[in-house]
Amino acid sequence: MEAIASAFGHIDILVNNAGGLVGRVPLGEMSDDHWRHVIDLNLSSAMYCARAVAPWMTPGSGRIISISSLAGRNGGSRGMVAYATAKAGMIGLTRALAKELAPGITVNAIAPGLILQTPFHETFTPERDQLAMIEGTLVKRAGVPEDVAGAVVFFASDLASFVTGEVIDVNGGAYFT
Repeated sequence: MEAIASAFGHIDILVNNAGGLVGRVPLGEMSDDHWRHVIDLNLSSAMYCARAVAPWMTPGSGRIISISSLAGRNGGSRGMVAYATAKAGMIGLTRALAKELAPGITVNAIAPGLILQTPFHETFTPERDQLAMIEGTLVKRAGVPEDVAGAVVFFASDLASFVTGEVIDVNGGAYFT
C-alpha cells in the first residue's frame, strides 16, 4: 500500500471481488479446513484489504465496494453452507465498516444472483439449475458481468456519495420472488 500511496498519494476505490464457492460440500461432509478456506477466501480477505487500504484513502472520497452474493441473503442451496455464511458475513462487514470508517469513506456491497459468462456458475451450477434460477427471476434472464459492473460504477461514483452501508441486489428480482 505504501508503494501505491507514494506513487499516487492516495487510494480512491477498493473493490473486494476475490472469492468463490470452492466446492459444494454438505455440512456432514465438511472439513474444518474447507470451512476456514471458504471463510478466509470470501470474507477475511475483504477485511484484510479494507484494513490495509483505509488509511490511504482520501477522506470524503474513499469508496469500499464488496461483492457479496444472493446466497448471503437467502442461504444459497445445498452444499453452500460455508459460502453462504461468508457472503452473509460480507453484508455484516460492509455495514460495520460503514460505521467504522464514516464520515470519510463510504462502504457498500453488491449481492449478485445468477451471473453467467463467469467461471462461478459454469463450474458449480448445472444447466438445469441455471434454467430454474432464470425462471425464478422477474426479468427471465441470467445476469452478465456488466450488470454487476454497473452497480460497482455507481457505488464508486459521486452519485453514491450519500450512500453507505447499503447492499444492491443484482439478481433480476430473484431475491423477493
